Amino acid sequence: MSDKNQNIPIKFSFYESIICILYLCIGFIPNLQAIDKIAPQWLFMGSLNIITVIFILKNRARFDEKISLHFKSWLTILYSFFIIWGGLSFFYAINPTEVLVNISRQFNVFFMYTNMFILLSSIDNKENFFSYVLTIILALETYFVFDQALDMINTSGEIISGNLKGVTANRNIAAFSIALKIPFVLFLLTKAKKIKIKVLGIIIITLAITALSTIQSRASYLAIGLVAIMYFLTPFLFYKEKNNAFKVKMILLIFIPLILSISFNQLFFASKGADAVSRASTISFSTNDGSVNQRLRYYSHVLSHLTANPILGVGLGNWKFKSIEYDKKNMSGYVVPYHAHSDFIQLGAELGILGFCSYLGIFLLALFFSLKILFKKNIKKEKRLFLYFTLTSLGVYFIDANLNFPIARPQVIILWSLIIALITYYYNSGSKKTKINDSKKFNLIILSSILLLSLPSLFISIKVYESLKNQIFLLSDFNTNNYNTKISRIEAMDLEIPNVTVTTIPLKSIKARYYLNNKQYDKALKSLEGSSKPNPFLYFTENMKSRIFQAKGNTDSAYYYSKIAFFGLPNNSLHVANFVKLAMEKKDTIYIKKAADQLLDNQSQANWQNIITAYIDIVGAENPDLMKLTNRAVELFPKNQNFLLLRKLAFINPSKIRSGVNLAKEALPYFQNKQYAKAASYYLEAAKEDPMEYSYLENAATCFYQLKDYGNSMLYSSKVINSLNPGTGKSEYLHGISKIAMGDLQGGCNFISKAIELNYQDAFVTQKQFCIN
Repeated sequence: MSDKNQNIPIKFSFYESIICILYLCIGFIPNLQAIDKIAPQWLFMGSLNIITVIFILKNRARFDEKISLHFKSWLTILYSFFIIWGGLSFFYAINPTEVLVNISRQFNVFFMYTNMFILLSSIDNKENFFSYVLTIILALETYFVFDQALDMINTSGEIISGNLKGVTANRNIAAFSIALKIPFVLFLLTKAKKIKIKVLGIIIITLAITALSTIQSRASYLAIGLVAIMYFLTPFLFYKEKNNAFKVKMILLIFIPLILSISFNQLFFASKGADAVSRASTISFSTNDGSVNQRLRYYSHVLSHLTANPILGVGLGNWKFKSIEYDKKNMSGYVVPYHAHSDFIQLGAELGILGFCSYLGIFLLALFFSLKILFKKNIKKEKRLFLYFTLTSLGVYFIDANLNFPIARPQVIILWSLIIALITYYYNSGSKKTKINDSKKFNLIILSSILLLSLPSLFISIKVYESLKNQIFLLSDFNTNNYNTKISRIEAMDLEIPNVTVTTIPLKSIKARYYLNNKQYDKALKSLEGSSKPNPFLYFTENMKSRIFQAKGNTDSAYYYSKIAFFGLPNNSLHVANFVKLAMEKKDTIYIKKAADQLLDNQSQANWQNIITAYIDIVGAENPDLMKLTNRAVELFPKNQNFLLLRKLAFINPSKIRSGVNLAKEALPYFQNKQYAKAASYYLEAAKEDPMEYSYLENAATCFYQLKDYGNSMLYSSKVINSLNPGTGKSEYLHGISKIAMGDLQGGCNFISKAIELNYQDAFVTQKQFCIN
């Protein structure tokens, strides 16, 4: 069935083309004063959806057939189920408001997909139209990446790839936005007859891949690998009848840009901090790679939750809350695992197995539709070729969706909507004609429903946009520990939709922070009522309550909430500091022991130090559990001298420490007067009183060295090295020079080298004198 209608005036095709171009250009919309540019982009998408639906309703007679085809498509039916199932999660979600925010976005994407499908019927030569539009957009995006890179070079002399994002919010979005469009340029390149078109296409692809090499998103390198493989297969799938020379020329159309882009990267950007070859060599599935290890940890959390909750998840858009409970032992602040870095399994955790299967099913149906069309002989080669490259682009998106979170970013999800719309359109355009009279009423109901649902979606988008404009001030204050935003302005803010910041902190808790600073304690507590419900796993609200009660002088309540905050998020440095301070005031042996039991190998040194200090303050020295804990701390952080001191305080009674200090003071005048034997005896007595103080043994070893009693010098220096191991290098140095004095040059130089590794300065001079031939 032909999709052309000779009775359609040219102006309608023009309007529909403009609408599609506007959709595809949403990614260029800037922040517009919001903390994240997704807010104005979702708002623009919702507004454009309403305009488009009104346009379609006004010209419904021309679109009735396509509307019917669209809503009878199995892919649309499955997609509709996914949306409805996601919406129903409002009733069981951790934070129902967040479901409203996210379902409004999913509605907008679904409506955009629907609108694009319907508009496709009036756009002639869709293959060329969309390929040229996407090529122009690709050229612009590539330009902005290079412009930013050159600005970095001119400013600092180097490229910081992590900050290289072009017109997008981060480098992964920029990279995949570029990678997704390259297959459409390859389509034009493949079918072009004129040399200048081919040359222009090669230039654009070369620059695009060079931009990717500069951005250094490793996932996008995998995507380009897929594109290259798919293009390599093109001549063998579509031009079987052509000779080998023709096929080689075709393959060169992708390999020339690849070689040129790598060459440009190595010549111009590698020395500036953007070496693509070095970056690509770090692609690994090993857990030694921090990024891989983090993603695997996130995947493990999601799969654990999905296994335990296969039917109902945590609610659409709610994984960012539940993820805290799984990852709390790795969180040192309030930075949460916002995304699982896989849209598929994250949706499984949020919507259960039905949500996972329905979303994955959209991709599988799109693949099935594409393969059926590709194997049809009665379809022109150009259309099949275009669909092949469209499917390639979907493959790029699939990689992105498994490693990142494109479902949350309009910049990328727009192109996904177009790809799905094109595939569904081509597949269903071969279906039997629908009786238009039978479907007119149904179409009117559907379009009217879309229009009605678009209005609340737009309302929520407006609310989110306004909130994100406010959050740019609130989070700036929070991150810098300032209070520059006036309370009157905060009181005028709508904190209901959304009810958390982009970092998941409840907005009413942020409001209470300002009241606390202004000493309006009752208002602060009032603001905190129920404010933990939006995110019950962050315990920011409980920490705020503890601080407010401290300010009011209510230590019992302050301590009660500090315990909730600490044990809820035990690696958060603010929670730790607040808890140990109050635990010491309360002399709470039971809870400080519980806190010590929660210390983990991967926690920060500051948290270990705070908890051990409080433990010592409360229980004193010679507590077996405390002694074990300090030994573990020294093992974990051998270069931190503070833990040696804490271990001494845990092992040695304070009276003996004082006795050791007094004996060392008595030794000092003898040492200064070169009465080394007398000084050594006092240092050894001090070491008996305080055997954990390594300096007493080092000083005794120094005295014996001065007395030329090298055996004792080595004996006491080796005790420090083997038992106390402070890592200063002095004992290694004393042991080394004693060995040299005894004639063991090689053995002595080995210890001098160890002292140098510990940066003990006197060892460098000794090495030059005795150890370098």
